[in-house]
Amino acid sequence: SGNPSIIYTSGVCGDALTGTDCLIEKVVQLSREVDGVVNRLAVPYVGPRTFLRFIECFCESFKRRKAEVQATEDALRTALQTMHSIQQEVEEMKARLSELSQQLEVSSKLSAMVLEELTAKACEVEQSKALLGHCSAVLSAMQMVKDHDRQVAEGE
Repeated sequence: SGNPSIIYTSGVCGDALTGTDCLIEKVVQLSREVDGVVNRLAVPYVGPRTFLRFIECFCESFKRRKAEVQATEDALRTALQTMHSIQQEVEEMKARLSELSQQLEVSSKLSAMVLEELTAKACEVEQSKALLGHCSAVLSAMQMVKDHDRQVAEGE
């Protein structure tokens, strides 16, 4: 095909061809056979430029995917940090709630004691008023309760 001075036969080296010429004929024949196999396998030819474009596309795809993964990783890190800070805040709130619960318990006991003292003093004031002759509705109600409790105790 390329050099017109070389004579090719139908696949068998002729007597007129030298050893080099015969070798060239065999290479051409093998090349045709390989071309036939490649055509039967439907394997496309990939040249250096095609391969280079493939590598460039692969690199771009890789960079794009890497950026997506990095963005996802950053979002997950931010979410995790937020969750940790919320967890710390919850622990602080629990500690504060415990302190406030104890203060409430103390305050409740204190207010109950103050209420008892005030009730006792109010009763004393009402009894003093009764002894002095000043009648009041509270004293009358207390007297009725006292009388009722005495009657119940006698009835048993």
